[in-house]
Amino acid sequence: MGQNSKKTKNVNYLIFFFTFVALMFVYGTFEEFKKVDESENVWRERPQVDGTLDYAQSHSSGSTFYIKVKYTYSVDDAVYEGNTLGNVDSAFLNSAAGMQEFINKHELRENNTVKVYYNPENPAESRLFAHSEKNKLSGILCAVLSGFFFIIVLSLFLYKSKLKNKKEESAETEEDPALKEA
Repeated sequence: MGQNSKKTKNVNYLIFFFTFVALMFVYGTFEEFKKVDESENVWRERPQVDGTLDYAQSHSSGSTFYIKVKYTYSVDDAVYEGNTLGNVDSAFLNSAAGMQEFINKHELRENNTVKVYYNPENPAESRLFAHSEKNKLSGILCAVLSGFFFIIVLSLFLYKSKLKNKKEESAETEEDPALKEA
C-alpha cells in the first residue's frame, strides 16, 4: 500500500512538471508571435513610396544566409538610401536556393521599382518588407510539442487513476474476506 502511495506522489510530480513545460511552450510561442505582430503592425501603418533597387545579393557565412539590399527613394524631394530588407520568412533564408527563391519571388532585381516603407519622423529609417510571411514551422512545432506534453499529462492522469483503482480494490479485498476467496 505504501508503494502505491509513493507511485501516486511521483506521478503527481510528473503531471505538474509536464503541464508546466507544455504551458511554457504555449506561452513562449504566443509571446514570440505577439512581438513579431507588434513590430509588423508599426511598419504596416507607415507610409510607402516607390524606390529603385540598386542591388539584392545573397550571401552566406558558414551556415548563416542573408540577403544584402541597397535601394534609393525620395521623401519630400530629399533622396535617401536604404539597406534594410525587413521582416522576412526565415524559411527562405536557410539555404542559398531559398534566398534565390525569395529574390525571384519578390522580383528583387537591379533597377526594379520597389515599395519602401519609411518612418515619417525620420525618413532615413526604412525597409522593403513591413511584414513577414511568417515561418509557420516554428509555431507548428511548438504546438505539436505542447500537444505531446499534454498527451503525456493525460497518460499520467490515466495511470494515476489506475493506481488509485488498484489501491481501492486491494483495500476492499482486505476488508471483505468473501472477495479474497473469489
